[in-house]
Amino acid sequence: MAYLAAFANLLAGALTLFVLRRGLPPRSLAHRVAFISSHVVWWQVGWLGWSLAAISLLGLFLALAGRFRTVAPLLCGLGIVVGTAGLAADLSAEGLLAGFTRSTPPNLSLVQSEAFLLTGYVGNGLYTVAGILLTVAGRGELPTVALAVGGLVWASGIWLSVATLAGSTTGEAAGTGFVIGSFVVWAVLLGRWFGSLES
Repeated sequence: MAYLAAFANLLAGALTLFVLRRGLPPRSLAHRVAFISSHVVWWQVGWLGWSLAAISLLGLFLALAGRFRTVAPLLCGLGIVVGTAGLAADLSAEGLLAGFTRSTPPNLSLVQSEAFLLTGYVGNGLYTVAGILLTVAGRGELPTVALAVGGLVWASGIWLSVATLAGSTTGEAAGTGFVIGSFVVWAVLLGRWFGSLES
């Protein structure tokens, strides 16, 4: 599950870099509307990629909670509840973004603003809290390097949530890049760690 989460999030990052960014701020509303309406399939594939990344993230959280539930049942339970709430917010936002493909500029601006708050602030914020809870739950078992990289992931997640709430397009872009990059490394480290437990 950890390797799947790493791949899915790397793919979502690539889709953002090569496809979705052309329909996102800071590009002008007119440019965004023109791009989205003329690239509907790619636009929807891009958000589907993010939905798969979100689902794989919750799967990784479930795997971690399953491993640590005997030593930290409360933290693991809370982590899964919070992570599931984050997934609900995230999928709702991605559904909104994927669905508005023939929209007028004012409608697109409103939908994107609301959806970015839902995914970048609410969803990401809840994932970050869930990740912190599960990392703390596993602090006695996880390798030191995984704990360190996990700390970077969750610090980046806090940064992204703050930037989103502040409406900083540059901060959101940088935060997303740091979150995805550090998360992929963290998930690969967890995959190796899970593999070592089975050998």
